[in-house]
Amino acid sequence: MSFLTQSDMYGTFTGPSVKLADLRSSGALAAYTRTGDVILADANGALGTIDGVATAVGQRFFLHPSDAAAGADVGIYEIDSIGGASAKYQMTRASDCNTNVEFGPNTIIQVKAGTAYAQCAYQITNDAVTLNTTAITVQQIPFGFGVVGSMTAPSLQQAASAGTSVLATPIDHAHATPIYVDAWTNPAAADTNAIKTSIASSASPASYSGADLNGVVGVGAMSPPRNITITTSSHADIDAVVVVVTGTDIDDNALVENITLTDNGGVTDAGVKAFKTVSQIDVPAQSGTGGTLEFGFGTSIGLTKKAKTRAGMLVALQEIEAGSVVATGTFGLAATALPYGTYTPNTAADGANDYVLAYEVDYS
Repeated sequence: MSFLTQSDMYGTFTGPSVKLADLRSSGALAAYTRTGDVILADANGALGTIDGVATAVGQRFFLHPSDAAAGADVGIYEIDSIGGASAKYQMTRASDCNTNVEFGPNTIIQVKAGTAYAQCAYQITNDAVTLNTTAITVQQIPFGFGVVGSMTAPSLQQAASAGTSVLATPIDHAHATPIYVDAWTNPAAADTNAIKTSIASSASPASYSGADLNGVVGVGAMSPPRNITITTSSHADIDAVVVVVTGTDIDDNALVENITLTDNGGVTDAGVKAFKTVSQIDVPAQSGTGGTLEFGFGTSIGLTKKAKTRAGMLVALQEIEAGSVVATGTFGLAATALPYGTYTPNTAADGANDYVLAYEVDYS
């Protein structure tokens, strides 16, 4: 088995821009004319209530392709005037959505409120955009919620901690959310003895480092970082002791984790932290020499950036496994799965599957 280099395994590009809208169109607007970035009604009349939301000056309004007079009119606009019996409604493209870069390919629009479209999200599908000329098309990316181990939507989903299922809360950045995309190419399958091959339990404390860590990875780098596992044979000489694993994280900072063995063994005990390297393993004394232990890495992959949590939930934008959008991965929060959190694909890494994960980053 071989490991790819970190540069092979990680995508270092930033993710798609996320733009917020207060509401979305829910039908054709009263006739209008767009001149440049400005939409002006052809006749007097109020915008009124749209999708259950009373329109107001300053709101960010997403004009959806199905409701626009022309595809080139699609965009996020700030309402300048709601109109009335003696006034025309007017809106202007929002200042953060009025260039080809700011409102271009892959941009995501998140709608905050509305009877039908609250917390819905859409992504621009055009390969290129010339604003006010290109007929902009979008696809809806369902906004979901779920619990760890049971993600229920492929986009803008949140993995709740402690088995609590709650509605996803709208992302509350002023106009955009910092998103990072991790891309892992063919990460290796979990390997129970990649760090150290099988050893007998001992009635005396034992410490292993350097050449003693004789697995196929040993003291070398795991790319991407992975959680550490200890697999034991089923034997009375395996005691519920705390094994101390020392190494480094993705940033080469020191990382230490205590992993408690299951009494009498016969299982794989898994850590939750993401190690890039392991430099030392300390095993306390056991009841005797009849059991065996081996040390490797598991199925959890360390994130490159610290994942944002909200009310104890990790905010994930999209998961892709082997070229397909999925919503079934589980997440370890950065508070425990140091340093930045972990991702465990539903379909475990096997050396052949590629994975992409877009998530909100915590820069605090």
